[in-house]
Amino acid sequence: MLSKEQYVKISVLSHQGLSIRSIARQMGCSRSTIRRHLKLQAQRQPLVYGRARSTRGSLCLSRPTCASA
Repeated sequence: MLSKEQYVKISVLSHQGLSIRSIARQMGCSRSTIRRHLKLQAQRQPLVYGRARSTRGSLCLSRPTCASA
C-alpha cells in the first residue's frame, strides 16, 4: 500500500506530464498501481450542492425580443 506522500508524488509527476511508465520507474511500483491511482483521482469530482441554475424560462428584460413579450 502506498503512503499519502507517494500518492501526492504520483499526482505531481502526472501533472508534470510524465508517462505512467516513467512514474512507475521513479516510484518503484507497477504501472497498474499508477494507473489505478490516476483513474481513482480522475473520478473524484468536487461535490456540487444544489442544482445548477438554468437560464431557460427566466425573465429576460435586457433583450428587446424578451421585453416586448
